[in-house]
Amino acid sequence: MVTLHLRLEQFISGFKIFGVAIWAQVTLNVLDALLRLLLQKSLIKSMIL
Repeated sequence: MVTLHLRLEQFISGFKIFGVAIWAQVTLNVLDALLRLLLQKSLIKSMIL
């Protein structure tokens, strides 16, 4: 019964790590998109000026 409990805890902690990894990837994707947008706007402004 103890090993089942330990395995269940490992399983749950694995899901927590997986969730944090997904959250980090989504955050990086959003930051990447914002950075690209800002770079495009600054490049367009520099071409106009």
